[in-house]
Amino acid sequence: MDLQVAYKVKINQKFVDKVAELTEVVGGNPIEIYHHAIEKLVLLENVPEEHIKIVSIG
Repeated sequence: MDLQVAYKVKINQKFVDKVAELTEVVGGNPIEIYHHAIEKLVLLENVPEEHIKIVSIG
């Protein structure tokens, strides 16, 4: 499933607001979708997981 994700990513000690279109997100429940989205954003931004905070998934 394709999702639009609003998130914050920590860059230079500050969180910056961003939006991404993620494709092929899989999951049968909201928790699985959230974790798969985090994995994709970690790869996209090339930062550790703790530097990403999801604000909204839609």
